Amino acid sequence: MGVIQSSGWLARCTATSSGPRQPTVTQGSLGPPPIPSLAPPADRPESPKIWPTNQWWTSLLTKPNEPLWSFPVALRFDNGALSLSVSDPVASANAIVTPFVPTLSIQTAPGTARIEQYGDFHVVAAVGDDTDPARVTVAQGSPAVWLRPAGDRFSFNLAMPAEVAAVDGGPLGDGSSVTTDHLSVTLADGRGWNIVAGARVTWTRAGTQIRADLASLGERPEFGVVARPVDHGLTWNDQAYATGLDRVTETQAEWQLASSEVLQRLTWKRRRGGAGLIMTLPHQRLAGRVLGEAVAGTFPTARGDLRVALTAIVEWAAPLTELALEVPDVPLTSGERTAVQAELDRELKAIGAGEALPAGSYFGPKALGRLATLVDLSRRYGSVATTTGLLDVLEAGVLDWTTYRGNDDSRWLAYDPVWGGMLAGVPEFGHQDYNDHLFQFGYLIQAAATLAEARPALIGQLKPVIDLLAADVGTGSCTAGFPASRSFNAYEGHSYASGFAPFADGNNQESSSEAVHGWWALTRWAVATGQTEVAQRSASLYATEAATARMYWLGEGLVRPAGFNHRTSGIVWGAKVDFATFFDARPASVVGIQLLPFTFGSLYRNDPAAAEARYSEGSLNSDTRWQDLLALDLAVADPDRAATIIDGVTEFEEGNSKAFAIVWIAAQRQRHRSDG
Repeated sequence: MGVIQSSGWLARCTATSSGPRQPTVTQGSLGPPPIPSLAPPADRPESPKIWPTNQWWTSLLTKPNEPLWSFPVALRFDNGALSLSVSDPVASANAIVTPFVPTLSIQTAPGTARIEQYGDFHVVAAVGDDTDPARVTVAQGSPAVWLRPAGDRFSFNLAMPAEVAAVDGGPLGDGSSVTTDHLSVTLADGRGWNIVAGARVTWTRAGTQIRADLASLGERPEFGVVARPVDHGLTWNDQAYATGLDRVTETQAEWQLASSEVLQRLTWKRRRGGAGLIMTLPHQRLAGRVLGEAVAGTFPTARGDLRVALTAIVEWAAPLTELALEVPDVPLTSGERTAVQAELDRELKAIGAGEALPAGSYFGPKALGRLATLVDLSRRYGSVATTTGLLDVLEAGVLDWTTYRGNDDSRWLAYDPVWGGMLAGVPEFGHQDYNDHLFQFGYLIQAAATLAEARPALIGQLKPVIDLLAADVGTGSCTAGFPASRSFNAYEGHSYASGFAPFADGNNQESSSEAVHGWWALTRWAVATGQTEVAQRSASLYATEAATARMYWLGEGLVRPAGFNHRTSGIVWGAKVDFATFFDARPASVVGIQLLPFTFGSLYRNDPAAAEARYSEGSLNSDTRWQDLLALDLAVADPDRAATIIDGVTEFEEGNSKAFAIVWIAAQRQRHRSDG
């Protein structure tokens, strides 16, 4: 597929960017945009810039006092202060929780924090008067937070007993002063901070408060506050000093596609152009390389240890070998072929007999995604008549969504100029607040891709609207009225599902498999419509999301902390991991939500031992819920056992079908034979 460079996907959208511009589409195809329930607060501009929802920092847009989890530092703006936390996760049977423990509180300025600019994985916030605010820069993967004070004020408070000393001098005791550009703070819990100033300043300590005298300086310095791990090495102070002086000014993510893998490159660009201390997450070390030197030190997190390097670039590779954009030609037995045809005919009859396709922003597109999978199967294994009938229903369903008929229309799409995105009616699961857009629109994009492949004459009619959905979830640009990347987090390597993340634990994602499905669907749409750059971008994100889904949600290649009794997680947050879902606590639901929908875009889950373990975990204390999903996942390890289980299933998950189950299990049998 060539090379895709995503540098600037986010960085192009800054405070100086032009405001949202209404996309140009076929007249009458979109409905009037409804007002999102989370409209901008009163102190925001009437026409805000294109700030992406669904990022790790977007709670600042609507709920600015919640913690931001940037790895390894968590920070919170509150009452004119910036609180910083670095703490170890605590594991229990069903959760791994990282508490927010503010150990350092830095004076900023009175007022509410607001976003000033951002990059692929960093953000700059301003606090205070517009003419001379305090500015805070934080980048994911960096242990440093940089602060430019407002006026001549810079001071910090200690939340626990600590020893404070000038790195080039003696201790700073209560009631004493010291002049230095580098303080070392060692807390009672063994952790520490390096406070680096851009000039030599005089520090005075009064109990828990340490104050810098800036009034006598000709130029106001910038401060770097660097978190220090307990197990740091002898060279840490020097490296922390260099990092604290060299603020991150830009972050970029780039992808390069080869025939069998996707290489991701993350770059932290700095004011002075040097390297700095950077943390690598577990997924970046599986098949990765850090273009720098390893440094002693680790920071535990809920999803594994961060390890330290002195670098400006991190690269890692994700496999692309399992990306399948069509139903494979599996040699079905005559009995299997007859059964598939019978199931397809039954499905068509049920729809034709008046089984209404549901409305709603989630279940409506999901029903079309299921129907699209049936069409794919029928094009490969069914009769011409059945395929034509299923395609007719699919075409009518997709056109219903992409065409607005007026106030009585229950299935519509609309552009929202407030936040620069697409909305669907009737909203489900917080869709109006930009929750789950990649999941929900992924199904509709899948349905449109199937139509484009089977009936290319429809592309001209579908493309103006479906391309807007693609722009909403991940291929937009701020000049076209969309954020450049709504949900995907380049540093963490996966998407986030909550639109505005109004949670103390940061943003979260529940269904990793629906996120992977969204990129798979978009890749199909782009290939079917000849959009090479979009296909390259979405295929890159498919491979990246699949790799992190297998690790952080499915637990493959990851050692969970002692005390957490599960391999699979149901929800991954910025600060914690839950064996739970938002809708049901049963193990079948926790595991199953990482499996649906089953398509041939699900082949990334291809480890037999992991599939066996998931089946055992999902079957604990379970009734018949989602046994079809668990069985199809088990087929990777034991297709014959899976077939036996499927024979006893009477109710399939809403996006699944017996016809697909037959073909999927046959495909897994073929793979087992090929593997010997």
